[in-house]
Amino acid sequence: MFFQRPLRAKGEHSDNEEQKDFILFSKLNSLELFVTSKDPRILHIYKKERTKNERTEICNLKFMTSVLAVEVNMERMIVCIEHAVFICNLQKFELIHTIHGTEQNLAGVVDLSQNTGTAMIAYPENSEYGIVGIYNAISYTAMPSIVAHNTKLACVKFNSQASLLATASTKGTVIRVFSVNSGHKLFEFRRGMARYADITSLSFSADSKLLCSSSNTETIHVYKLENEKPSTIRGSWYEALSVLTTSVVENVSPNLVGSLMAGRSFTQGRIPAPSENTKCAIISHDNQYYVLVATDKGHLYNFRMENEEENLCLIRQHRIGPRLESYLASVRPKTERKKRHAE
Repeated sequence: MFFQRPLRAKGEHSDNEEQKDFILFSKLNSLELFVTSKDPRILHIYKKERTKNERTEICNLKFMTSVLAVEVNMERMIVCIEHAVFICNLQKFELIHTIHGTEQNLAGVVDLSQNTGTAMIAYPENSEYGIVGIYNAISYTAMPSIVAHNTKLACVKFNSQASLLATASTKGTVIRVFSVNSGHKLFEFRRGMARYADITSLSFSADSKLLCSSSNTETIHVYKLENEKPSTIRGSWYEALSVLTTSVVENVSPNLVGSLMAGRSFTQGRIPAPSENTKCAIISHDNQYYVLVATDKGHLYNFRMENEEENLCLIRQHRIGPRLESYLASVRPKTERKKRHAE
């Protein structure tokens, strides 16, 4: 990859008319990173001025193939392409390490922990099975892999302390939570039995008591991260099912028993229409949990979580997502263009 010349500001002679919308966008404080459909191999990095609505271009990074995912925290920035994950520092945006052999990661499945002082990376180690590689981007050491699913990974997510890792496979029926240090499975949740789904997002609450998931269906699930007796979950039908599976456990395969005994979401909500790609998050304000869901159609839905007896309550929705042309209008022009080679 190497540093490309900066984008021209709107008003200069350029082909901005042909520019398309963002296909990736990430933000950390005043730092803004995005990829456009005009050339998905280029990652654009800008800094937004706090005192005025202007943006200054820092650099562009060009990769061999399309950028599939970008994650950034206070310590590191990672860029995922099909066969590798690049690790860069945030001072000069220089490449400091590369994780090779991510086994045809076409979906850009990767996550970077967000807790201060650490930078744990989770990524798929195998293109057929759900094996998660864990890498410490501060000490540059690989941790023991986690065998999470029998099918390939669709989504991975750390909690805020990087002590827990949630995973989902392309089958889309089971979500598992593991201890990052030991690799042991702590929780298993069944999203549903009626149909498969492409799980596109997982998110922990800040206190790691809840986990939510979104998919290409209209349903949002929220799971409680605590050990409960099966008889207390979802009433009498679940209790009866638990008794039944326990009585025949010696005659049923372990995989089937695990699926039947997996916990289910304690509350859920529905967005007005399904979307191919959704992102969810749980936030807390004044001792009240809220679930936010953003879609690739440019909508943001805000749900209030009441209790486990009721579904999520949709309280507000917004239209979001600036077009590239309006974004570039705020970019400060540069008279000099620099081109530096990083690798």
